[in-house]
Amino acid sequence: MPLYTYRHPTTGQTKDVFQGMNDEHSYSEDGVEWMRVFTKPYAAIDTEIDPFSSKSFIDKTANKKGTLGDMWERSAELSETREKKAGVDPVKQNFYADYKKKTGKEYMDLRPKKIETKGMTVDFSN
Repeated sequence: MPLYTYRHPTTGQTKDVFQGMNDEHSYSEDGVEWMRVFTKPYAAIDTEIDPFSSKSFIDKTANKKGTLGDMWERSAELSETREKKAGVDPVKQNFYADYKKKTGKEYMDLRPKKIETKGMTVDFSN
């Protein structure tokens, strides 16, 4: 049942009263009709993704529209956030350790750092 707030007209005292949504919203005590106090509803939407939780990432991105590149960008942003908070990105470090355990080799990022063509340079290092 919702909680409604009422204020005494002379003393200013407030009182919270449980009433059904379809009930008449009035309150009286000792023959004195109290005035209803209207307040802003408090609602919060969690737009932040916990950068240390893979479940949080999955929950927040499961029904989103976008491309694979959008997901990679969001994942990179979370990696940067983890690195800022913890000094290193533990998810990335675990990936490197798992890769070495499976292959016996250090992980090498094979993506180009810079592509130069005639009249154009694309730098991926930033």
